[in-house]
Amino acid sequence: MMDKPNMERRTVNPECLYDLLTAGAERYGAAPHLVDAFSDIRRTFSFNEVLDLSGRGAAFLTARLAGAPLPHVGILAENSSLWSIAFYSAAAAGATVVPLDVRQTEEEIVAIVREASLAVLLVSAGFVRFAERLTAAGDIREYFVLDDDWVRRFRRHEPLAVSPATADSTAAIIYTSGTSGRSKGVVLTHGNILNQTLQNVPAIGVGPASRLLAILPLNHIFVFVGVLSCHAAGSTVVFLDSLKPARIVAALKDERITHLAGIPLLFDAFLKGILLKVHARGLLVRGIFAVLLRIGWLAYRLGGVQASRRLFSHLHHEFAPDIQRFICGGAKARPETIRRFLALGYEFQEGYGLTETSGGIIINPPTPQKVIGSVGRPFGDTEVRILEPASDGSGEIAVRGRSVFREYYRNPEDTASAKTGDGWYRTGDVGRIDPRGNLRITGRAKDVIVLASGKKVAPDELDQLFSRSPRLTEAAAVGVGPAGAERIHLVVVPSPELVKKTAENEWTAAITRDMERLARLLPVYRRPQGMTIRMEPLPRTSTRKIKRGELRAWLEHTDGVGPLVAGVSRPSQTLAEREIMGTPEMEAVLAACSGALGRPLIADELSPATSLYLDLGMDSLAVLEMTAQLENRLHIRLQADNLGWMQNLGDVLEAVKSAETVADGDFTGWRAAIHNVTAAWSGLPVRPIVRWLAGWLEPLDYGFITFIGKVFYRLRGHNLNALPDSGPFILAPNHVSYFDYPAVVGTLPAAIRRKAFVIGKTEVYNNIVGRLLSAIHRVIPVDRAGDVLQALQAGAQVLRNGNILYLHPEGTRSANGRIQTLKNGVAILACELGVPVVPVYIKGTYDVYPRGHKLPRLFRLSRLRRFRVEVFYGAPIAPAAPGAEGSAYQTFMDNLRRAMETMEQQCAT
Repeated sequence: MMDKPNMERRTVNPECLYDLLTAGAERYGAAPHLVDAFSDIRRTFSFNEVLDLSGRGAAFLTARLAGAPLPHVGILAENSSLWSIAFYSAAAAGATVVPLDVRQTEEEIVAIVREASLAVLLVSAGFVRFAERLTAAGDIREYFVLDDDWVRRFRRHEPLAVSPATADSTAAIIYTSGTSGRSKGVVLTHGNILNQTLQNVPAIGVGPASRLLAILPLNHIFVFVGVLSCHAAGSTVVFLDSLKPARIVAALKDERITHLAGIPLLFDAFLKGILLKVHARGLLVRGIFAVLLRIGWLAYRLGGVQASRRLFSHLHHEFAPDIQRFICGGAKARPETIRRFLALGYEFQEGYGLTETSGGIIINPPTPQKVIGSVGRPFGDTEVRILEPASDGSGEIAVRGRSVFREYYRNPEDTASAKTGDGWYRTGDVGRIDPRGNLRITGRAKDVIVLASGKKVAPDELDQLFSRSPRLTEAAAVGVGPAGAERIHLVVVPSPELVKKTAENEWTAAITRDMERLARLLPVYRRPQGMTIRMEPLPRTSTRKIKRGELRAWLEHTDGVGPLVAGVSRPSQTLAEREIMGTPEMEAVLAACSGALGRPLIADELSPATSLYLDLGMDSLAVLEMTAQLENRLHIRLQADNLGWMQNLGDVLEAVKSAETVADGDFTGWRAAIHNVTAAWSGLPVRPIVRWLAGWLEPLDYGFITFIGKVFYRLRGHNLNALPDSGPFILAPNHVSYFDYPAVVGTLPAAIRRKAFVIGKTEVYNNIVGRLLSAIHRVIPVDRAGDVLQALQAGAQVLRNGNILYLHPEGTRSANGRIQTLKNGVAILACELGVPVVPVYIKGTYDVYPRGHKLPRLFRLSRLRRFRVEVFYGAPIAPAAPGAEGSAYQTFMDNLRRAMETMEQQCAT
């Protein structure tokens, strides 16, 4: 049995949820309680208003439910104040509330609606068509839209004086989206929820000055009980209509948030954002930050978060100046994430609970003595024990207390197997209690991998280890093979940035190396025996737990053997996805994507989460072509800031909704990308002292390049008289090696070389030496992985100033030394700006420095002879008239490719 920390209980002891609302209104009155901080509207409801509206809503629903066989009310909507008021109204009327998950498929939601026998459905505007289908099919009696009109409608009713509900009345049936099997309806009483709400208040430390940001779905009990706890404590709850990281970070500061509840992936993403900003500041800043993190951790252990917070006061002011604590639930957090947040001065509480326990029942206290890796001790009246513990003390976790659910709805068999005769609930989770009484979760009983040797492996720990790779977005370990003799198999999802920037054979090899390196940290018996690279997100529940049963079934479909790259048929669309895919705006997005790809797309096979890069196979230029078609089709101009973060169809849809309308004659599409260039590209991002030093070093640098090229590689340039006498023009060479650029500049006349600019990757030049080299070689660093528009605008500015642009039309190095597919970037710049393009063919650099080699070779080992590198210049190709689009670009690129292939053939003979 586990000890419980001393936590003060609130004195309010209501019988039902409506009593809780009444007590809150009496105590906190006109203070703000629920806030909708939406992009198009801001609503605030005080404690008095929440009670008044809930009482009137209860009277309204009482009338609508008259004669219904079962007073069951469903809620299908995104997070908002009206969602909470709808729940309070139905519960106050004595009805049973059935919160529905908008991320489930239509088929899953319909099954729940029918099993729960819903009489009334309360929906947001996006689900009206679905509600109409349910009404027409006779699955519900009627529906109402949660909007201001709905509020005005029930304002005509007198508020309810006393709720008919008691502590034993059913308050809600919450259907769990478990990691396997169908959803089960968890029956929670008013007493269950109230007990958990009141004992939750001191555990998470909310009070009248607290402001909670509720971003997880309210249909999840973890979040909704948190909202109720804020009502009991007099706190404010803020809802958002966008869950983009930038919007959440802005809300933390703008809304003065003190508490944020989330799942581990959310906090991992926040931490990654902080670390990426530090990484972008250069090697020196990264080193200082690493030292400060170590000092911060020591300061935390000695004096708590207030001590470590002082070290990072600037970060707190920028990121979340008022935050008091992060509360993590729904899944197990990585110990490394917790340590880093604590070292940064952010209080981080990890808790444990289930829908069946009315939310979190165990939490790590906010003290330096917390045990990281455990979820802490139970609070309130909760008891915890381990059933049938093994030799290491681990076994199934069982829970008992007044927060534990009554039963599974219409499912006596599962109820009997989950609950013992003396009131203990078997959670299905595996864990152990350490000597200090802290509970450590090791996994789900059904997910534990049992090897042929009899050893048991918890997959969650492997997930965390292999997810450390920066080349992955997520990883999961599952057991494959017969029960009792399973093998550990790893499924990994590569990061979109990695897939965009490198060839498949390179990134698969890099991931394999990472996995082998990390596996060496494990005992031999715990190392994966196979790996599959999956090109879709892992299947997860609404709380982001991995559905390992579904993952095993997918592996069986793909044979699940050896390192391989496997595609996957996208799972059925969720109801929210289906409604979004049918909107006119999304139809325009799909039409533009089809135009850019040159093939049709079927809406039913896609979703807002469909990746532009991984799923549709777009590259950066195809994305920009898609945006151009959207702009021309809808007469809009997309915000340039949006183009860099568009990763999936949902991102594109959001960008379209926030776009500005353009007048006739204004530039759109490619023309807008090229002609609307800011002064940001007028110079190189180097200091005057660096530019002065570069001026002195440039002759030496190019002299060295020429000397090395001619002495070691017999470097020669051919047909130099084909080059125009002056700029602007574009040099368009094939790309087979990192040695291509030195080969070209080593053969150019000095007058042309001094006017030549090249576009390079920001990360290569983001240090002192890099900035010096960028000044010497006139490199314009841009974020090529994130935004091709930046590169086009940089190139346009170079050409407008009468200079020469060095640009590889293939975009990346060839894996076999042959000319690859040419991208449209060169054609766009040439046609829009009316500048000629000089085709260039480089021979020999592939032998000197092929892809995959760390260093260039000096001579052929087989013959002990020097390599020969030659650069051939073709006749300039005149562009089509500026402003030409579509087929004109393709015609130009066809001409350029023919010229390059002709030179390639001539060199081969």
